[in-house]
Formats: sequence, structure tokens, C-alpha cells
Amino acid sequence: MSKTHPSSNKNNTNTEQIKINGRPINGYSYYSLDSTHESIFHLFKNIVELYCDKGLYITRPNQDLLNNTITSKNIEIMLLKQKNLDEIVNKIKNFVEKNKKSVILLNRVDYLISNFTFNQFIKNLYIITDIISENNSTFILSGKPSFFDEKQLSLIKSELLPFPGQNLEEIQIKDDYYEILELVNKYNKNNVLVEFKKISDELSINRKTLSKKINYLEKQELIIVKKFGRSKTPYLTENAKAILSKNL
Repeated sequence: MSKTHPSSNKNNTNTEQIKINGRPINGYSYYSLDSTHESIFHLFKNIVELYCDKGLYITRPNQDLLNNTITSKNIEIMLLKQKNLDEIVNKIKNFVEKNKKSVILLNRVDYLISNFTFNQFIKNLYIITDIISENNSTFILSGKPSFFDEKQLSLIKSELLPFPGQNLEEIQIKDDYYEILELVNKYNKNNVLVEFKKISDELSINRKTLSKKINYLEKQELIIVKKFGRSKTPYLTENAKAILSKNL
């Protein structure tokens, strides 16, 4: 009798739930095979900031991204330097057992495929997805689809779910919403708390309209709102910062 891998059942039963949530769900593993290293890293950092306490970033050395990562106390780095697959699996296992509801990003899968056989890779991927499920964490596999043949790609997509986050290129921001992001960014960069009233006054927007716009930006995962007593203060997510930096 053939054995059905647990993660395969998730693909069939939770697609609608993921579409509704619009973000990764703890206990599941995902693939993102079309994103650039920079865009998937920003999405990963955004997930850590919004939904998790800790993140593990597994990648090849890239000084620009690593400098960006080091600024976050909640992200640990593991560099892919001639490590065997057992080391990677054990690192993930130890990390998620210590940090429940954490998120793991395994980037540069091309490096692994170049150094190991695909059979070795997929067997260890099965082990990783079981570990992730058992520890209620999130796993994201990132790489280029051109490194796999059709059968290999099919096996990966059977085991993992498509990553639900939007690519930055797909997020369309109208000018009036963009002005809000710019203003919030100005205060965030100077570590100044900015209340809704101040934004309303500076941009000449009534409070009701501003609240609707902020709610929209929250749904787009571009802003998070934190409460300090009776006051509400918006903060930009990494996605929003990336969008602003692209337009400088």
C-alpha cells in the first residue's frame, strides 16, 4: 500500500483558507520560485515582523542582504558553505523546536541542487516539511524554476504550497495612499510617534477617510498599526519600505 505524505493532503484541503488569509499559515511549507532574492527576502522579513517572533534565513553569502538582515535582532543567518543536507535539516529542527511559530527561508536552492542530487534534496525536503508541521512553524523554499526539470518541479509543487504573498510589482498604490506612506516613513525614520490626527492635519484628510485608507494599507500589508493607550500609531512594513525605495 502506498503511503500518502501528510503535506500532500494540506495542498488539497487548505488552498481556500490560504487565499482568504492572504498570508502564510503556521504549520505549512511554501515555494516561491519566481521571486528575486531581494523581493523574497523583504517578504520574509515582513512575515517575521508581522506574524512571528523569530526567523531563520538560510542563504549563500550576499553582503548587501546580510547587512540588512543583521539590523534585525529577530533574524538568524545560516550560510550555505559546503554544508551537507543533514546539517541544514538539524539546524532547522533545533531552531523551530526552540522558537515555536517561527519562519524559515531557504534561499538559493540552485546551490543545493548543484552540490547534491535531486533525490537527496527532495528526501530532505520531506523531512523538513514534517518538522515544520510538528512545530507549527512556516517554511519557504526560494529559487528559480529553471534549475528543475518538469518532473522535479512537479514533485516540489506536490509537497509545498504556492507562497500567498504578493510580489511588490503587483501592488498598485494610488498617489493619495502613497503620500500617507511617505509621511509615515518620515516619522518612522526619525523614531517619532505619529498619530492619526497628525497625519489627517498634515495631509488635509478628514479622520474617517484617513481611517479607511489606513485600513486598506493594512490589508495590503504595507502598514501595521500599534496602540499606545488610546492613541494609534502606524508603522511601515518592509514591503512598504521596499516600494518607497524603488521610487527614490
